[in-house]
Formats: sequence, C-alpha cells, structure tokens
Amino acid sequence: MSQRLFPFVSFTLSAPGIYKIINALIDTGSPFTVISPRDLLATRYPFRAKRTDQIVFLAGHKFYRTQINRAKLLFKTENDKIFDINVRSIGALIPTKHDQKTIDAIISIPSLVGNDFLEDHNCSLHFNPNNQTADLEC
Repeated sequence: MSQRLFPFVSFTLSAPGIYKIINALIDTGSPFTVISPRDLLATRYPFRAKRTDQIVFLAGHKFYRTQINRAKLLFKTENDKIFDINVRSIGALIPTKHDQKTIDAIISIPSLVGNDFLEDHNCSLHFNPNNQTADLEC
C-alpha cells in the first residue's frame, strides 16, 4: 500500500514577535485557518489562553483558539517570487491541558489552511494525488 499524499503549503508567518516558516495542510474540510501547537511552541511567543477564546476540538483533543493579530503570510511562487497576504488575524491552537502526555499526543497535528483563508483571499486548490501535484492559486 502506498503512502497517501496531502496538499501542504509553506509560508512564513510574520506578526509582532513572530517570524516562522509554517508547513500547513490545506484542509478544505476545516472552516478556519490555525497555527498548530507544534508550530506555536517553535515560535517561543508567550501565548496565554484567555477566557474569551473559543474552544475547538481537533483530532480528538480540546484547544483554545486564540488570535494572532496583524499577521502577514509570505508565500513563494513557483518562480521563486515572494508575495504576501496581510490578514487581520490568524488562529492559533493552545491545548487546554499542558501535561507531557497531551503534548506528546498533539505534536503531530499540523497547522491548517482552511476555507476562511481560501474564501477571504479568493484562492483555489487543484490537487491531483495521482500526478503528485498540488497548486494553490490566490
């Protein structure tokens, strides 16, 4: 049995106190775009969940969905040109539990580019796993 392919996109997340390359799964089944706990931890940005943050469930785990404000996403085209997209905010997932067992269980969850981003920026995804191609057009 061959390994399944998934459409991923790489971008640099630039926001106050953050500059990080993110590899995100383009998930047309997700209503929102979020930065995963793994990528969030790698930024070393001091995030704290607020009581006003939304609670979401992903991959059988419970997270606070908080916002990173004034973000810019920098993409590289197939011709190595850089283009950026300013977003008012982007979601970030913070686990509701911080014990080692939870961290070990959620560390493989990727960041997601969801339908909100695709719709807001008029992007489309053409994904053909048989040809091993994925094209994101914005």
